[in-house]
Amino acid sequence: NCSPNDNNCYRNTSCNLENCSGNSCLAVCKFNVWYFAEPTDDGSPWEGQNWLAWMEIVDSQNETDSAISGPVKLITLLALSVTPSISYGSLNLNEQSEVKTAQVQTTGNVGIHNKLSGSHMFAYSNQMDVDRQKYASTTFNWDSGGTYLTLDPKCYLLSTGKPTSSSTPETENIYWRLKVPSAQPGGTYSGNNYFDAVLKQTCP
Repeated sequence: NCSPNDNNCYRNTSCNLENCSGNSCLAVCKFNVWYFAEPTDDGSPWEGQNWLAWMEIVDSQNETDSAISGPVKLITLLALSVTPSISYGSLNLNEQSEVKTAQVQTTGNVGIHNKLSGSHMFAYSNQMDVDRQKYASTTFNWDSGGTYLTLDPKCYLLSTGKPTSSSTPETENIYWRLKVPSAQPGGTYSGNNYFDAVLKQTCP
């Protein structure tokens, strides 16, 4: 009796009959489930609910019968996609970069926060410490705003929620800046920034 939607109700009105013998056939009904379909496992917002499959058959004499499956748990999917790289460009000693953005998109079936961390940056054997990067939820100046990136993951609270439609993705920008130390050896430095998807209740 549910109304079809991609979050919690799917309907297939056309099934295939296979391996028929006499009055017996195997009815095969398939449908795709979107990645944001509501999870029902323990700890999810819908943990007290279950996914069920209901089938009705109609024979050549217009007689009907129906059956319902046992409960099935849909597992929570923690997933995201993120801008693949942040390029700060060429900078002089003691110079801060322009503000750069990394867009985070929730690609699972629950709302998430991030835990952000990074690695030191290297140009051959020369190291630039990870905390030469800062991030924030809005544009900022290095000297008066932002949070230092660290080797250990720290919670970053996203304002986005659970995706409910493939046409309206849940996305948010995180703003970044880098400042070169006053005595940093020259070179092309690179490192890794990590965006870990975690349940919202994991971060305070």
